[in-house]
Amino acid sequence: MRKSYRLIFVLVLLVAAAAGAIQSHLERNRAMAELRQRLLSVGLGLREAVAVNLITGRTDKLARTLREFGEHEPAAGAVVCSEGHTIAIDSRARPWFAMCNDGTVLTAEATGISQSSDRQLNGADYLMLVQRIEADGVLGKPFSLLLVRSMAEVDDSARAAFFRAMLTALGGALVAIVLIQLFSRWLLRRSLRYLVNWTRNIFHGQGLGPLGTIMRSPDHRLPPEFRELTRELGSVALRMRHERLRLAWGTDERQALLGTDRVHGNDPEQVAGFEKAAGAGINAGDTVQNVLKNRRLVVVANREPYVHERKDGHIRVVRPASGVVSALEPIMRMCGGGIWVAHGSGSADHDVVDANDEVRVPPENPTYTIRRVWLTREEEDGYYYGFANEGLWPLCHLAYTRPTFRLSDWEMYKSVNQKFSETTLRRLDAANAVILVQDYHYALLPRLLRESAPLASIELFWHIPWPNPEAFGICPQYKELLEGMLGADVVGFHTQFHCNNFLETCDRYLECRVDWERFSVTVGNRETLVRSYPISIATEPVRRLTPLRRAELKSRYGITTEFVALGVDRLDYTKGLVERMAGIERFLEKYPQYIGKFSFVEMGTPSRTNIPSYRALITEVEQAIERVNNRFGFEGYRPIVLLKGHFDWNEVADFYQLGLVCLVTSLHDGMNLVAKEYVWSQDSEQGALILSRFTGAARELAEALIVNPYSSEEIADALFEALNQSPDERRDRMRRMKEQVQGHNAFHWATDLLAGVSSRA
Repeated sequence: MRKSYRLIFVLVLLVAAAAGAIQSHLERNRAMAELRQRLLSVGLGLREAVAVNLITGRTDKLARTLREFGEHEPAAGAVVCSEGHTIAIDSRARPWFAMCNDGTVLTAEATGISQSSDRQLNGADYLMLVQRIEADGVLGKPFSLLLVRSMAEVDDSARAAFFRAMLTALGGALVAIVLIQLFSRWLLRRSLRYLVNWTRNIFHGQGLGPLGTIMRSPDHRLPPEFRELTRELGSVALRMRHERLRLAWGTDERQALLGTDRVHGNDPEQVAGFEKAAGAGINAGDTVQNVLKNRRLVVVANREPYVHERKDGHIRVVRPASGVVSALEPIMRMCGGGIWVAHGSGSADHDVVDANDEVRVPPENPTYTIRRVWLTREEEDGYYYGFANEGLWPLCHLAYTRPTFRLSDWEMYKSVNQKFSETTLRRLDAANAVILVQDYHYALLPRLLRESAPLASIELFWHIPWPNPEAFGICPQYKELLEGMLGADVVGFHTQFHCNNFLETCDRYLECRVDWERFSVTVGNRETLVRSYPISIATEPVRRLTPLRRAELKSRYGITTEFVALGVDRLDYTKGLVERMAGIERFLEKYPQYIGKFSFVEMGTPSRTNIPSYRALITEVEQAIERVNNRFGFEGYRPIVLLKGHFDWNEVADFYQLGLVCLVTSLHDGMNLVAKEYVWSQDSEQGALILSRFTGAARELAEALIVNPYSSEEIADALFEALNQSPDERRDRMRRMKEQVQGHNAFHWATDLLAGVSSRA
């Protein structure tokens, strides 16, 4: 602290001295100019008298005239010169003033132009002014008048200006330092007071949500130095809360949070018990049931949560890998009595439904209903593969794939949305239901539902990015899509950036009123709120990868290297797979010491292979992998291993733990749950995440290594950094990301969705 004050004191002195020097220089120039002007004025009057005396030969009067100058000017003297010789001088003048042979005097006599210069005479500074006496025609030779004047007052004025400016600067700096110190102390005390209150509340449960999530830390009210502390305190409070839940129920904390073990359906006694076990700070208004206000929850999605497939003469139930399913299915189980409307795509889906095309799930403990919608091959091709995935999907993703809009696909899209509307509302008391419409497949559905059920509470969540207005305007049916979406009470996106794009799009293309304070769009008398709800994963326990299982995986897929990196993706052009392979190629080229020691495993799931661009992508990825393997591989070593197929969760989780590094290089992604799944699966907390900055997840997982997926150089350098991080750094980064995922999990996202639409009821 003392060193800091000494440094500040030295800096203030230097600044004050500089200010004084500048002011002294300016004052000296001003005083010199004033003195020179005064001498010039005096010389003009004196020169005429000297000329008359020289012409008349009155040398006695000449000496008196010169003496009068010295009497009126301090430390001054006057001399009459001619061709380097002294003709007359003030008798009281100092002898060294007789400088008639000075170059300045001779120049003035020769040119007839007044001259001035500074001279140091006998250790003192003087100003010398020479004026030619115009009497050559009478006297026959040139004469000049030399006036010498002390510059002591100039020096005094400059010195006074220096100290005056320095004292002013020091005084100003002192006042500024005092004010800064007072403000800093006030800000510190205010921040500490707020932090103490926040900490007290959060440790007493008042800052925790009903399901163990941490309230957002008060970063906007605290200096940056305190923000890390709030996150750490929030994490400690969250762990304490989870431990209370675990002790209260005697079951896994996640089961208590999601209600998958002890809490089922709408049993008020169980709900009350859950509330009691959760501890202080929770009230009945925070429960999902009360958020719904005892209304039925209806989810409309393209993907169904349970698919019935026929295999070897038997029907088996399959849980599809889907972010929507992972996020909403636990909510459906907990609420009980809900309906999930989806396309029945399983080979045995027809065989298990009742007369109303419904089946109760989960099979082991049914709590809600799947209501299936049957689509013909033509409907699926036009609505799903056509308009939704050849049109809207590339339109909304900045991956530079041209969207295709065919009128026949649009007609089929409208028809399927109408079919889903009719199926959703069949035998449904819409006024007592909350309908959550999921994704870009059903942009028209909210308005169709609203027209048939004006009192229904409807929310649309758009899981993919929303482009800027210019890009969205490419779609020929942009107006119909926007009007369809605005039939909802709330439209949700992953990020605020996408919300802003949507509001700007509505403002550009519709006759509406956009309220930027409420983030809403009003068409006619109906207002639609626009909100950001970042989706997440269900933070359930992950099966730990044993050493035996690790060795088995590496042996099965021919992985012999020390360092293993991983990618898990649908084979989609938005995932940046070709760019990823180029980055790995550059990594091995730039850091050849990793050849033979590094392997990358790509778990790729074929998707939408009915679309030509997807088939072309698979070929391009395979060619890129072959190029890298041919260039850097050798017998017994493949730098890149491609696993193509459909994988169950346990197998994916094993690879998550096998991979020291996970690469997520999406060119554009609304969120990307692979990044969060990888983080949550890191039991050893020794993994590293390389994440595209064009994903929604990059806004939440700040401890990841953020890259531009279009830059092979950035991917290569990020891989090198990830492999060379110290164990402590990897653990610290991963721990923070896990806390972020745990504190904002799928249950948090789903309850936010429900709270958003329920607030409009």
